[in-house]
Amino acid sequence: MITLCTGTRDPNNQWRGHPENVSPEAWHDLVDSMHSALQIAAAQTITLAIEPEISNVVDSAAKARRLLDEMQSPNLKIIMDAANLFQAGTLPRQREFWMRLLRCWGTRLLLLMQKI
Repeated sequence: MITLCTGTRDPNNQWRGHPENVSPEAWHDLVDSMHSALQIAAAQTITLAIEPEISNVVDSAAKARRLLDEMQSPNLKIIMDAANLFQAGTLPRQREFWMRLLRCWGTRLLLLMQKI
């Protein structure tokens, strides 16, 4: 398994969001790169796992599901570190959040991490 970050358009800080992360161009670049990576992964029987993060192009459960659906590859999975998607003030809705993620990703969720 190789874990991947879907990146940010911020040229100076890989951990900071950027307004262009939500642009069609950013999504297109991600899809093109992922197609190439998945071809290699399939040939080598490797699983690629993306981790959605608030500051990245894939910044939500819904976008991760969209990428899974567009790629249609058994070599693409999701890893989840709750700290990367929770925002301030969401703690009271944490159970709802987890249940929505599990319904959204199902068996495509490869690794689930939660910091306590």
